[in-house]
Amino acid sequence: MSLDDAFDFVDLESDDILENILHIEESSQKTSSLWNYVDCKSPAHLGVPVCKRCNYVFSIKSSNSTIEQHLLNKHNIIIPKVRKQTTLNFKCTDPWPAKEKLERDKAVVIWIIDNQQPFSVVENENFIEMMHIFDPCYKITDRHQIKEMIIDEFNERHSNIGYDLQKISSKVSFTADM
Repeated sequence: MSLDDAFDFVDLESDDILENILHIEESSQKTSSLWNYVDCKSPAHLGVPVCKRCNYVFSIKSSNSTIEQHLLNKHNIIIPKVRKQTTLNFKCTDPWPAKEKLERDKAVVIWIIDNQQPFSVVENENFIEMMHIFDPCYKITDRHQIKEMIIDEFNERHSNIGYDLQKISSKVSFTADM
């Protein structure tokens, strides 16, 4: 098959292709009110946005904000911003309030310290699954936050020991077996 035969085979002016292009344009979701001022079905510029007021032809890649700027600057038309809220179709579990989350975080920290677990245990899939089964609302902190919490726990206990030693009125003796 020659190149000329290939062009004869594909008829770019066929009604089927034109109908497909128009169908795609109709099915696309153009919800902004700016599309009341722009035409994408102009026979001269099919599929390309054209201003209905001044026949300015935008690029095929023009964004809504570009068209909005044109309408504002050239025609003093302000397009109101309309925000549609998305509704989620799954059960949403709200995280615990800060105080309750802190209690749970502290329990995880104490468990990690007591069992000499690595900080990365909180990123283990089985650990996360277990915690989710026990409490679906609890969002596990990452290993970096756990590390900081363990350091804070150490500093707190260290200062408590120092405070307790200062309260002792007699002498204290420490012994270490090596």
